[in-house]
Amino acid sequence: MDSFLTYTPLISVAIVSGLFIMALVNFSTLRKNMQLQNEQQIRNLKTQSEQQIYSRIMDARLKLESTESFYQYGKRKSDFRRPIYSGR
Repeated sequence: MDSFLTYTPLISVAIVSGLFIMALVNFSTLRKNMQLQNEQQIRNLKTQSEQQIYSRIMDARLKLESTESFYQYGKRKSDFRRPIYSGR
């Protein structure tokens, strides 16, 4: 019993040191995972933004091709294909 009490402080220090090391490893892993998640979110937002821009460009193009002036311009130019015009 006496020998156990003499080693109790050393055992306590070893346990606390082990817990501290585990906390550091967990913190490091958590930080790395958060950084990877952040980078993935940035890539997703960039892709989403590019898709929205492309969608707006296509929408503007379709609206332009549906106008009467675009249709008339196409009729005057021989090398210009006639767009699909819903009004005629």
